[in-house]
Amino acid sequence: MHGNMSAQVVSFNRVKSGMRYPLIQRVEAYWEALRRGDALPQRGAVDPRGLGDALPVCFVAEHVGGGQLRLRIAGQSISRIAGVEARGMALTSLIAPDQIGELERRAERMITGREVLRIGLVADLGNGRRLRGEMILLPLGNTEGEVDRVLGCILSDAGMTPPACRFRINGVATRNAGAPYTDVMAVWGVTPDTAPAMAAEAPARFAHEKGPRDIRAALKIVSGDKA
Repeated sequence: MHGNMSAQVVSFNRVKSGMRYPLIQRVEAYWEALRRGDALPQRGAVDPRGLGDALPVCFVAEHVGGGQLRLRIAGQSISRIAGVEARGMALTSLIAPDQIGELERRAERMITGREVLRIGLVADLGNGRRLRGEMILLPLGNTEGEVDRVLGCILSDAGMTPPACRFRINGVATRNAGAPYTDVMAVWGVTPDTAPAMAAEAPARFAHEKGPRDIRAALKIVSGDKA
């Protein structure tokens, strides 16, 4: 899609009313729990154990310029969508070719504007079958205060075992990454009383349920410098 990007922006109220993937909400809550004041979470603070049951559907991507994101860490579900091992691939490999430019423009604006980006997805599986999904992109800072990594999550109605497909963008919502935590959680229908508990619960529970072998099985890491 190469038209006016603002035409695809939808209100957060619409996203809230159509929200169907609680694990995405948990990933966003985990990202929020890593923050120190108004600063973005540091990429080094992300611990796979903290992602809990969402681990297979998560990824960490490197910003290589121009809105291009390269998958450095990818859960098993992400590789299922790609149809091959996803690590090292461009995030746009999961998107229909005619919408690559749209995703790159959105990603660049997310990084430069320090936004949280939420994208509705839909894929045509043939024979009249469609698969709906959602992706969230959460910026991560480095020690110089620049955004060079993105924590992401993709979930669909196929759960943890999606078929190989290419998604199309089906609506977009953004918010300022510096928005107050309780305001953000209220948008997604979580009360201030329960939001901090939800953010803290995943790391503690996951540390007891998963060991190093489980983490290595769920995530594949690109060799080279630290993700």
